[in-house]
Amino acid sequence: MKKLITTSLVLALSAMSLTATAGPENYFKSFDKNADGSLDKAEYKKLLAPGFKSRGKELTDERVENNFRRLNTNGDAVISLEEFLASKKKK
Repeated sequence: MKKLITTSLVLALSAMSLTATAGPENYFKSFDKNADGSLDKAEYKKLLAPGFKSRGKELTDERVENNFRRLNTNGDAVISLEEFLASKKKK
C-alpha cells in the first residue's frame, strides 16, 4: 500500500515538472477551478492525471483516495496550497 501511495505521489509531482516554469503555486492554482485556495478530490484527480497519462499508468479511484488522504494532513477534506507544497518538500 505504501509503495502504491509513493508511486502515485511521484507521478503527481513529476507532472509538475511539465509546468516547472510556472512554479508549484501556479501549477496548483491552475487546477483550483473554483479559486477557493484548495483542491477537492475532483480537482486533485485532474492534477494527478497528466503524470499518470505520461507514464501509461492507470489513475484509479483508490490511488486518488490514498494520495488525497496522505496530503490532506489536517483532515478538512480539501488539499490546501500549504499541504501541497509541504508534500513536495518531503520528496
